[in-house]
Amino acid sequence: LRPASLYGFEDRLLNRWAGISRYWPVTPVLKGYDRLEGPLNVADLAKAVVAAVKDPWVSDGATFDLA
Repeated sequence: LRPASLYGFEDRLLNRWAGISRYWPVTPVLKGYDRLEGPLNVADLAKAVVAAVKDPWVSDGATFDLA
């Protein structure tokens, strides 16, 4: 499992972006990326881990990008 940036209860990631957005009216987008990724809730990551452990035949040797 390869998760994107994580957020959860009282995290620093979204609070930091919220603080930055107060001063900047736009958010910069970097060139060279072929897709956009949003932050992943830590509870959703936990569900994905449980699902992968419960059914190893499906997840054996597979890579899952979680975003």
